[in-house]
Amino acid sequence: MEIMHMKWIATSSTASWHEKVPQPTEVSPQLFVTDHRQQVIDGFGGCFNEIGWQALQTLSEDRRTHVLRDLFDPAIGCGYHLCRVPIGANDYALEWYSHNECDGDFAMEHFSIARDRRYLIPYIRAAMSIQPDLRLFASPWSPPTWMKQPHVYNSGVLRWEPEILEAYALYLLRFVQEYQAEGLPVHQLHVQNEPNSDQKFPSCLWTGEKMRDFIRDYLGPRLRLLQTECECGDGTNTWDYAHYVFTLLHHYLSNGVNGFVYWNMVLPPGGRSTWGWTQNSMITVDAAQQTVTYNPEFYVMKHFAHFVAPGSVRLDLQGPWSGNAIAFHAPASSTVVVCANPFSEQIEVVMDVAGLVLASMPSVSRRVGTTTITNIGNAPLNWAITEDANAAAYIPVTQMHSTLAPGQSAAITVSPDVTQASAGTINAVITVSDSDTGTAVQSQQVAVTIVILAAPILSVTPTSLIGNQSCQPVGGNYACFVTLTNTSQTAGLSWTPSSADLTPGITFEPPGGILAPGQSKQVGVIIPQSDCADTIIFTGSANSVTVTWQCLPPIG
Repeated sequence: MEIMHMKWIATSSTASWHEKVPQPTEVSPQLFVTDHRQQVIDGFGGCFNEIGWQALQTLSEDRRTHVLRDLFDPAIGCGYHLCRVPIGANDYALEWYSHNECDGDFAMEHFSIARDRRYLIPYIRAAMSIQPDLRLFASPWSPPTWMKQPHVYNSGVLRWEPEILEAYALYLLRFVQEYQAEGLPVHQLHVQNEPNSDQKFPSCLWTGEKMRDFIRDYLGPRLRLLQTECECGDGTNTWDYAHYVFTLLHHYLSNGVNGFVYWNMVLPPGGRSTWGWTQNSMITVDAAQQTVTYNPEFYVMKHFAHFVAPGSVRLDLQGPWSGNAIAFHAPASSTVVVCANPFSEQIEVVMDVAGLVLASMPSVSRRVGTTTITNIGNAPLNWAITEDANAAAYIPVTQMHSTLAPGQSAAITVSPDVTQASAGTINAVITVSDSDTGTAVQSQQVAVTIVILAAPILSVTPTSLIGNQSCQPVGGNYACFVTLTNTSQTAGLSWTPSSADLTPGITFEPPGGILAPGQSKQVGVIIPQSDCADTIIFTGSANSVTVTWQCLPPIG
């Protein structure tokens, strides 16, 4: 592999999706891309929702097409290939509805997707005009109300009567058939969104036993099944939550999923649903201002979806940075490595990709804050910003002075740069003043508090495992247990295990995961009795812990 054939795309809070240059280095690698292949990737995507299409409809046709190309065009955008469609109303529908509210219509004679022809189907067709290979899967949030007890969209359960169960299976099948007739094949079906959640928006409670029986006896013989959804956020679209979404992608892909589907692709500002629920989205469309904002999670998803095409194969990683990176072999015979920086400063990462050792520096994701200056007077206002020492050192401001006409506002963005600061709290003050001398306009101060969190540190006990002393022989193996702890009280961490000698047969249960702040978890390590000495490595977001293994205690 030649260095000229490599591409490095980085995103931070101050510069999204820009190309940087990796450099060859003689430093020992911290991340090794192996040739050990895992699962094949089916694709990435999001969900088609009514509120999202309504927001897109407020844009001109050219701007709407531009947004859709950024989501679905494989050449310049995310190239989404696997997307979700709701069956009936979900929490981002414009109102309550199902496809058949005719009580007692067990034969589904009144089933209709007329409403979808107004909202969802135009949204899907607009996407498919850009990505014709788009694959759809569908899921209900609630059955028709007459099939539930009580007869409501929100909460309740499916009536467990044979004629109702047969009718509901037919209802779901009719949805697939009607979409097929529209030229929109539904490839998989998800039986119920969040089956254990009793919500104020459309929902339905299922037990595991009832879902098993419904699939086995009524639905399963007709259709193939899939279940997936990204977590939703709270509508603030922060860089911190984008980091969390990366850990979700890392966790699920590292543990064998074939696809990852985000929730809302497009929402209006605040991300509020019809029922008052606020959630994040990849893109925000402001109808009043006619602006389109690409939120941090758009770029998290694009870093995967743009480069990791359907048919890519995940590759195993080794080394201290494997808890923050994931690699793929793409169909075009290229190697893709997606790496996140969990620290508040730039850190050099040295990786070995197919024998070529390169140094890169994942960008820092920093919180961005905005304050608005408004001229409430009747004359033009010349304003200027001054900063105290902490503000000058750590808080770059996008605009230091300007002129505002009466009634005009200016949004000032502050993006803390704490690459030279230690963990702790920094208090700073920004002062906004009238820059004209001799005026009576009063200065105003903006207090800024920056909290720099220490990186989450992984702790493992014990750090030495010895044969019969700390493990139990079980069927030709030793069964051992270690306890992993996230020592941070403020940040979660992802972790992965590995064996330094890559001994065949050594397994971990679970094979990786995420630890919440302060959480501890017992992990099983199954070691073949033929392996008499080894080194086991648990890699967290910021550090690695080594656990030694000996089949027998040392002599002497």
